[in-house]
Amino acid sequence: MSWQASLGLRPTKQLGQNFVTDANTVRRIVAASGVTEHDIVLEVGPGLGSLTLGLLKLVRRVIAIEIDELLAAQLPHTVAARLPERAEALTRDQRRRAPSRRPARSRRLP
Repeated sequence: MSWQASLGLRPTKQLGQNFVTDANTVRRIVAASGVTEHDIVLEVGPGLGSLTLGLLKLVRRVIAIEIDELLAAQLPHTVAARLPERAEALTRDQRRRAPSRRPARSRRLP
């Protein structure tokens, strides 16, 4: 059973989630990005951490911002389990989503 399935995760349209899980795709994205070992990368929406792991193999530090509470909590564990020697190079930031605001409705007074 996959990690994603064990946590009951499904990508949601509401959060615009799309989990990259193919290692070849991750390698191509990292290579195409042109980042080097001197770079600090800001990753918005790291999701399952596949791209995070690929980046951590190359760059100096990854700052990952995730609004999905479950994924944000799991990311440091994923990095520690798969790349323990680079766990200190991850900075996790869980941003709180602002409540949606509906425009105020005005009513005509008699």
